[in-house]
Amino acid sequence: MTHPTRALAVLGLIGVTACTSADDADPVDTDTDTTPVAYADPGAPGPYPVGLRTITLPDVAGYADVPVEVWYPAVASTGGPKGAYTFLGVDFPAEAWRDALPDPTAPRQLVAFSHGLGGVRQQNYTMCERLASFGFIVVAPEHPGTTTLEYLSSFGNLGPALVRRPFTVRAAVDAVIDGAIDGLVPADPDHYAVIGHSLGALTAMAVAGGRMSGPGYEAACGADDPPKACRLIGPLTYDAADVDTYATPDDRVVATILQSPGGLYGFEDGTLAALPEPLVLGATLDTVLDYEDETVPVFDALAAPTAMATFEGAGHYGYTNMCDLSVASLFAPDCDGADAGFVDPLDVRAKANRLVVAWIGATLGQNAAFEDDLVALEGVDWQTR
Repeated sequence: MTHPTRALAVLGLIGVTACTSADDADPVDTDTDTTPVAYADPGAPGPYPVGLRTITLPDVAGYADVPVEVWYPAVASTGGPKGAYTFLGVDFPAEAWRDALPDPTAPRQLVAFSHGLGGVRQQNYTMCERLASFGFIVVAPEHPGTTTLEYLSSFGNLGPALVRRPFTVRAAVDAVIDGAIDGLVPADPDHYAVIGHSLGALTAMAVAGGRMSGPGYEAACGADDPPKACRLIGPLTYDAADVDTYATPDDRVVATILQSPGGLYGFEDGTLAALPEPLVLGATLDTVLDYEDETVPVFDALAAPTAMATFEGAGHYGYTNMCDLSVASLFAPDCDGADAGFVDPLDVRAKANRLVVAWIGATLGQNAAFEDDLVALEGVDWQTR
């Protein structure tokens, strides 16, 4: 594992020239040699074809048949045709080959992704494909009780569902380590990185070392002027014993990426300082989790060395593929870009994906070239300490 102070040097890989989005970049060539290379541009697909499989966890924290999406480096010219991702009944093309054979020569470091409230496991699929093309295995479970359709159809106490989310991440990681996919053997089963968006960032904070606090949330949300997130999540109560059962930190986590995090008040004081190798991605025009009131306090609670990339003029959903939905502007105004006063969400996603690949590549030691320089992206304000 890379030393923490070296991990910050990853930012140098990110030049000031405009980078290519995952949507515009050439697809991964399945006929190319998959021999590891010394350097590859994280702003474009990596050297490995991408495989895609869906596995099911039969029983997780009281939930049955929980689906998990797995992206991985694959052997060229194997498996079926490229798959597709389905959001609310709409199919979106994938740059991944369903059931392709895993490539045993790839680095195969583990990464877990946790989706947001009202999201789905595939909501950051271009990010997950990009990571897999660089040799990573990406595990993304569905979080029962907090997916798109479940959130739209009910608004009860999310406490039980929320506190079980960290357990689901661990269970999904364990399933892949234990051989859920034939031939897919992680190179280092004792270490992995965790990424989360929005409520998924809160989940990642719990997995990586933060201690959830029901009383802290209740106090903040019971104030005269509660945080906006309280109105989105609604009533939230859970038994402290459930935290010990379902939300204990996983000491295998060695890197943490938080996209539009919030909810510092939902954690015991000082516990976020335990998060390893943290990188925060924040958006100044976030209409869901306010940048100054939610994201900045999370960054301030992290221990050095850490970094935050602030996307000027961006909104909450730019890092994700949620803007691909035709109805996205109904709940995500930043998906309309300049027409709604935001920067182009495709540009945000391209830069965010580039950062994710570079940061995780450096912290997991997958590619030494990811540690060479330190330069900021245009339109991204960097803070480090």
